[in-house]
Amino acid sequence: MNYSALSTTNHPAQHQDIENLSEALAISKKQRTNLPVILELTGMPKAGKTTAISRVKRGLSQLGIKTLVIDEAATVRVAPSLKSDLFLFNTQCLLINIQEMLLTLSYSNTYDVVIFDRGLYDSKIWLSFLAKTGLASASIVETLCKICDFPTWHFQTDHVYFLDCDWDTYSKRYQDDTPFEGNPKLSPEYFSVLREAYHDSLSNTEKHTQLPNSSFDCSNQASQSPAGATHQIAIKIIRDAVDTIVSKSIETIAVISSSHYNGEKNITLTSSETQSLILDMFGRDASGKRTSKQSIGPTIEWVNRDTAEASSEYLQIISSAYFTKDGKYLTLRRSKKENRDELKGKLTLIVGGHVDEIDQKDIRGGANEVENCLRREIQEELAYVDMPSIRPRFALRLGSSPMGLRHLSFVHEVETYSEAIQPIQIPGAGDYEPNPEFNDLNWLINNKECFDDWSKAIIDHLATDSA
Repeated sequence: MNYSALSTTNHPAQHQDIENLSEALAISKKQRTNLPVILELTGMPKAGKTTAISRVKRGLSQLGIKTLVIDEAATVRVAPSLKSDLFLFNTQCLLINIQEMLLTLSYSNTYDVVIFDRGLYDSKIWLSFLAKTGLASASIVETLCKICDFPTWHFQTDHVYFLDCDWDTYSKRYQDDTPFEGNPKLSPEYFSVLREAYHDSLSNTEKHTQLPNSSFDCSNQASQSPAGATHQIAIKIIRDAVDTIVSKSIETIAVISSSHYNGEKNITLTSSETQSLILDMFGRDASGKRTSKQSIGPTIEWVNRDTAEASSEYLQIISSAYFTKDGKYLTLRRSKKENRDELKGKLTLIVGGHVDEIDQKDIRGGANEVENCLRREIQEELAYVDMPSIRPRFALRLGSSPMGLRHLSFVHEVETYSEAIQPIQIPGAGDYEPNPEFNDLNWLINNKECFDDWSKAIIDHLATDSA
């Protein structure tokens, strides 16, 4: 493969960087399962965003990375006639971007990278601009921004890129691109407000979401060669995309040494013991703040999942939950398409998965990595579920099977008000049948043999607690 096609003789350092990506891509190519990588480019008009996207797509394609660009909703997906009402126009752009993000989640077997030309973050910025200029009600914009921040789509983006430019650059490039249209569409005053909205958004992204983001000053004054600046931006984005593909392809999970429990096959911890163990492992105090360790506790290791699965030396940490509503328990049924024969068609109470290295980020709003993992898994597996109350109930290790021996599950109780919870029916989500039901404890006890082993253990604990 000719990686040199991504670079020019004017950028020898970037040429070498791109050459070095080939080995990483080769390693991850056979195990790309947690894709696509989702990128968004946003920023000031005439900052060079469209040109950068074109170069990124061409470069990624030359690396053998399947790439899709979602065109800007405001340009190609919303009727120009709506521009007379900027609030309605931008609200429709927001809804289209949400729709496109949900569609993107189904592209796991089709594309490696999806690039949004002005996506959800851009929609929030333009709504903020309307509020700042008095063109829309601040309270209504706040509500729409909360919809935009809904975790099902908000947390899917892997990296946001802000391309900035000043008024003089915008005005000159506008006139160069559209010499017969006269003055730029944005006045200097509105341009300044929009730029402020972009800078506020960048600051908030860095402060509150910890979402990886990069900003570039693409003004003529900042770069005497706009084409050269766009090239540098494209190289940066290509590197980030490859790095993210590799990191997503190599699943790194939390484990502890199996010797920690001195060979005990069956482990059951109470709620208080479970909370204490989570604190010991993940180094946060009771309020959820980091302790002086600044990171995970000393008993935790982060290892490749394949390594952990192949060794009896590790206990893999699982975060899971069952759901309650009005004293009843959500009962799901595993699909007959489930890969593991022992789970096909089985009833289950739990949703969950491995605590992953990505759960060290605080963007899910959890108190620690275990809760971040749980929130991530629930958002990936279920729709129409709210989580007003999440609390650890117990920790389990099952000695009845090799799989059970290698996992320690922190089981949480999630109280929900939702009556319409549904499994998400897209590739990559859990394999559950639609239309789960809430059943009381007596029903669970009477039908316990229809459940998987973890759910059986949970039912036993619930029965003991109620006795």
